[in-house]
Parts: sequence; structure tokens; C-alpha cells
Amino acid sequence: MTELSAARQHNADDNWLDAEVCYIELEGGFFGLLTNDGKRLLPLNLPKAFCKPGAKVKLRGHEQREIMTIQQWGTPFHLTQIEFIDPESNSKLHNPLI
Repeated sequence: MTELSAARQHNADDNWLDAEVCYIELEGGFFGLLTNDGKRLLPLNLPKAFCKPGAKVKLRGHEQREIMTIQQWGTPFHLTQIEFIDPESNSKLHNPLI
């Protein structure tokens, strides 16, 4: 990894994204993340607790463009942190990924 790509990866981890968990019924079915700005992210390490279609989440991580997948949907994405967002009760379940 070059210094430039390491810097880009680090900067991506610093930004929080808001997204909705969605279930895509292609290639046997898988979970994706649709960000508020319309970007499709294919999470490579989505914890089972967050595999809930329609769930609103807040996440950090970085794109993994050098990886090929069979899903042909979204940009492969490695999560470093993810949280549920529940606007009704103002509660959040925090789950940092290691």
C-alpha cells in the first residue's frame, strides 16, 4: 500500500456515513448499504446483528476497490464501525468492528 492510498483509507475512516440496510435478492441474496446520498456499498464484514432490512445505520470504513465480488452490486466496503440509529427513542447500539 502506498502512502497516498493509506492516507485516503485513513481519511475515509474518519467520516461517518448514514445509510439504510437493504436485502438484495440477487446471486442467492445478500445485504447492502444504501447511503443517504445514493451510493451503494457492499459490506464485506457486516455483523449479523445489523442484517435487518430497513434499519438505519451510521457507519465508518473504507472502500476496497481492489476486490472482485460475485454480487455485481455496490462498491466493496470494509466497515470499521457501525451503529443503529433509532430516531424514535434516540437510542444507539454501538458496535465498533475490530
